[in-house]
Amino acid sequence: MQGSMLPVSLILSGVFVLSACQPISRDAIEPPPGAEYDGAAFTFHQVQENIYQAVGTGTLAVGANAAVIINEDDVLLVDSHISPAGAWALLEELRAITTKPVRYVVNTHFHFDHLHGNQIYPGNVEVIGHEFTREMVASGRSKSGRAYDAFIGTIPDRIADLRRGIEEASDDSTRAALENQLVIQENYLAATDAVVPTPPTVTLSERLTLFRGGREIRLLFFGRGHTGGDVIVHLPAERVLVTGDLLTSGLPYMGDGFLTEWVETLERVKTLEFETIIPGHGRWFTD
Repeated sequence: MQGSMLPVSLILSGVFVLSACQPISRDAIEPPPGAEYDGAAFTFHQVQENIYQAVGTGTLAVGANAAVIINEDDVLLVDSHISPAGAWALLEELRAITTKPVRYVVNTHFHFDHLHGNQIYPGNVEVIGHEFTREMVASGRSKSGRAYDAFIGTIPDRIADLRRGIEEASDDSTRAALENQLVIQENYLAATDAVVPTPPTVTLSERLTLFRGGREIRLLFFGRGHTGGDVIVHLPAERVLVTGDLLTSGLPYMGDGFLTEWVETLERVKTLEFETIIPGHGRWFTD
């Protein structure tokens, strides 16, 4: 394990327990560029008591889902969304389900839609990811590649298309719908332009376990799959698994994947005791 200097206790089994630190004050974070939106940016789907999946509503581009794990004294979030604006919106809207402070953020992998909100978190919030994820973000790889070019690089073109559509709209309802989409895309561009790729402050190679009150939270790496550093979050007592894009309800992006190893990695994941899966995209499922 490597990362920022932490007050940690090393257990002989190789598991680390992170001790308490001063948590984040949400009121201290100024709204970042692109954080203007109407209504709610997220819907919180309750998976179990004090465990939620945060899914974007479309009023603000957020990219991936987040898992929200509310512990006895604090909150752990899994993934930080596509921009600082998305991460900030989640912090604001968490007030609807908890007043507890966010103390930990887990990055499941290095893709931009899962960790480009990292930069809003001050140093007293630990951002945890795999060693490979830190290496990729630190080297600038989260802001490049085919997926990044397709989703982020084409935003100006989408804005230009919407402006043309507004000019050519033949009725008020169509024009209003296009104008609403234009505002969302312009905010999206401002939000992504503000990204400063920020790697995890704490890394793991295979396993890291947090004990928060009476809850055990396991962060595990079983091998390469969707990327070279996919971390899953396992709540053994609750039998819940947060999988990022390693395992989703549909077919995930494979452009950075290790296809033959991915199958082997999933076979190892199957050895865990779980009933519920919270994926990085799509609704949580139990089948």
